[in-house]
Formats: sequence, C-alpha cells, structure tokens
Amino acid sequence: DCWCIPDEGTSCPTYATGYNDVDDISLHKREAFESHEATKGLIEMKGNGDKVCIPFKNLSNETKVTACEVPTGKKDENVCAFKYAEEAKSSDPEQCHDRKYELTTYENESKARDANATVTHTGACGVCSSSKDFAYMLAQGDNVFHFSAKCAKAVDYKGLLTKTKKEAWDTILKDKECAKFKDLSESCGLLWYFKAVVDNMECKDDCNKSPTAPYTSLMQKDSPDCGKSKCRKCLDEHTTEEFTEHAGRTHTNSGITSIMVHNCAHISSVVHNPCSGGNIIGAAGFVITIIGLVVTVLNIM
Repeated sequence: DCWCIPDEGTSCPTYATGYNDVDDISLHKREAFESHEATKGLIEMKGNGDKVCIPFKNLSNETKVTACEVPTGKKDENVCAFKYAEEAKSSDPEQCHDRKYELTTYENESKARDANATVTHTGACGVCSSSKDFAYMLAQGDNVFHFSAKCAKAVDYKGLLTKTKKEAWDTILKDKECAKFKDLSESCGLLWYFKAVVDNMECKDDCNKSPTAPYTSLMQKDSPDCGKSKCRKCLDEHTTEEFTEHAGRTHTNSGITSIMVHNCAHISSVVHNPCSGGNIIGAAGFVITIIGLVVTVLNIM
C-alpha cells in the first residue's frame, strides 16, 4: 500500500528503518521518555501574558483575542534535540528512566551532534517537543486527532477566552470528553484543542460528508493515487501549517507514521532510543533521513 504521497512521477518509497508505527516503539522506551524531565528550554504558549492566546490567526481575528507568538528561529535545516545532562548508564530502556535534558533548537543536525545533543525531531522545537508530549504521541498514536475533535465539540471555546491558560486548561480537563488530554503538557494540549476548534468550524461540511469522523483514514485515496480528500485538503488549508509552526513536533517530523496521509518529502526518519536519545546502541552511527536528503552521522561511542 502507498503510505505517503510521492512526488509526481515517482513511486512510493520503501517503508524503512526510522519510520515508526507507534507499536514499533516498545512500552519500556515510551515509559522511559515519559519519565525524562526538561530542566531548560521548554516552550510555552506566549502572547497574552498569563491569559489565553489563540494560535490560529483567523480565530484570533474573529475573537479579538491576542494571537500566540510563533517560536523563533525556524529554518528548514533546524532540528530539535535533547541535550542530556549525562550519558545513560545502560542500554536497557528499563534502566534509562529519570534522565534530565535541555530542549534546544539547533541550526542543523551537525550542530546538534557537535554539542553532543540528540535529535528528537526535524524542524525547530515548539510547544509539543518535550519528551512528555512525545511519550503521549507514542501512547495514543492517531487517537489524539479523535480526542481533540471530540473535546473541542464538548467544551465551548468562547467560555475560555477570558481565562488564564491554566484556568482554561483545567476547565478543558474537567470535561469527560477531554480527560484523555491529561498527560499532555498544558501548552501542547491547548494547541491541539484550538486546532480542533478551527477544524470543526471550517471543515465541518467536507469532513462530515465522509463515513467517519474527521482525522481518520478517510483522507487518503487508494494506492497508487494516494491523493488527499476534500476533508484533508480543508484541514491543511486552515490549520496544518500554523499548528506545525507552534507545535514543533508532529507525527511525521518525529518519524511516527500517521493515519493522516502526508507528502513523502515531508516525512522524516528518526531512530529513537531513550538511553542514547536517537542513537542505535552499539552501532557506529545513526541516520536521520528526510526523503530526498540523507545525512549520515558518525557517532563514536
């Protein structure tokens, strides 16, 4: 089957090492990432003091609520990396819990390697780049798309606009349809919520004509076409770009395959290991791939 949208005239690329279904990453690895703690560099939504800001410009303009600031320093070559305080003492994920790290955007992968930092996704860091949010992505996979859509329908966003971010987040989590968001960081959770608000407003007609709810595999046509449905095109038009700018981490730039169809050129390949960050334990190096661009990193261990 075609798992991404290839460039015109090319075929679907091989599903190779570094492209990970959530089931490919063991429970022990996920639990280790969940236990890691950022001591510096976490990015939070900013733009309206401690009050709620809106990460999507159209909704910000409509509500007259200040737009959130986009994290700075974003360039095509940027990578987001964990710079751990010390080397892991074991290659066993069960023994790699409670590591401390700094979350940092580097100019490119080479700069991250020179700083002895480990790439966790391509692109600059954002509000969803922490190990906590990565562990949530691994635990929930594409379910986060469903959770956010249901949550946004259950909680009226208009009642959150005058609240502080903490008050808004607490209000969201009190609703049973949003309870599964509790393991996300506050800023990442608010971003997912407001994305779903905009998607539900702008794409209701296109997505509800489909046999299942928004954010599902209805968005991909059959192989070898692999084109996007009207629903998916609508979502891309209204929220995908701004979401990525704020989130930093996405399924695709973290090498986690998604039920949402994506252009092959946008999918990164990253090998994740909580004991060495992104290195393959015992190997001479690791490879981070953006289809069409391969960078081989020598990592002397």
